[in-house]
Amino acid sequence: MQYCPFDNVVYAAEYINSDVFLAITQKDQPMADIKCERCGQTNPQLAKPPLRNELGERIYELICQRCWEQWLRYQTALINHNGLDVRDKDAREFLTANMAAYFFKTGETEEIDTTQQGKISW
Repeated sequence: MQYCPFDNVVYAAEYINSDVFLAITQKDQPMADIKCERCGQTNPQLAKPPLRNELGERIYELICQRCWEQWLRYQTALINHNGLDVRDKDAREFLTANMAAYFFKTGETEEIDTTQQGKISW
C-alpha cells in the first residue's frame, strides 16, 4: 500500500494486468456501504469498478471491498497453483470465468489442487 501526498489518495499497486486492479480508495472520503450479494453483509463498496467491462460494473454494484480482497487472495492462489501466465488469453479467460463463479455462483470455481502445482499447461 502506498500513500500519494499530492492528491490525498491511498492506493494499492497490486494488479494483474491493466484491466484488473485493487480499487483506489479516497483516504478522507468514506466509501458507501452496500449489502454484498456474495456474503450478505453490509460492508464498504469498492471505490470504482475493478474491470472496464460489464462484469466489473456488476462487481462494483453488488460486491463489497472485503469480498473483493478475498477474491484477490484466491486469484493469486489460482495463478500460482496452476502456473498461469496472465499475459495469455486463455489464462485471463480462466480467471474471468472463476471470478464470475466466485462472486455470482455462475458455475463451479476451480479447485486448487496443490499436487499439480506448476504442471498445468495452456
